Amino acid sequence: MSPATTQLRRATLDDLGQLKKIWAAAGFAVDELEKRFTEFQIATREGTVIGMCGLLIQQQQGLLHHEYFTAKEEEAELRSLLWERILNIAKNHGLLRVWVKDSAPFWREKQFAEPSGDLLQKLPAGSPVEGGWLTLKLKEESSGISLEREFELFTQAQREESEKALKQARGLRIFAFVLVMLFLAGIAALAFYTFIRVPLKR
Repeated sequence: MSPATTQLRRATLDDLGQLKKIWAAAGFAVDELEKRFTEFQIATREGTVIGMCGLLIQQQQGLLHHEYFTAKEEEAELRSLLWERILNIAKNHGLLRVWVKDSAPFWREKQFAEPSGDLLQKLPAGSPVEGGWLTLKLKEESSGISLEREFELFTQAQREESEKALKQARGLRIFAFVLVMLFLAGIAALAFYTFIRVPLKR
């Protein structure tokens, strides 16, 4: 496989027809996944979906789900490519952990490990707690106080950005008003000049 011919991206509405056929062939719940198709990162070649993996993000936890590859001979390489992309997305979203229910050796090679009983309580809501889960810690969990402080700082930054945008908008309105007034004044001056310079016809 030539990596240059394989595109990795988030699934769009244009991919839904292909995805539904693949889900049906794989025995997945098509009606359920159709509502969540934007969770899927896909690998395509010449417009054809050849691999996919869903990433559910919930409360700083990421859950990998419904991984599938139509090109079975390329499964290992496609899984690696998709995982690199998903890992970057997870880090960009500030996720604390990523979870997967898969026994493939690949995940343990990527430092996924079996979680303790307490950790299982952090699984995204609706996920069955029974065995088989592997998890990868991406960063340390902050204390509640730190999270509140981070949220406070985020809110303050958003408020400052909004105020800055409003000031800029007001400045632009004033500038536009001045330009219009100058334009009108110029027209009035030109009309007056024309009136006094051009003699009236008899």
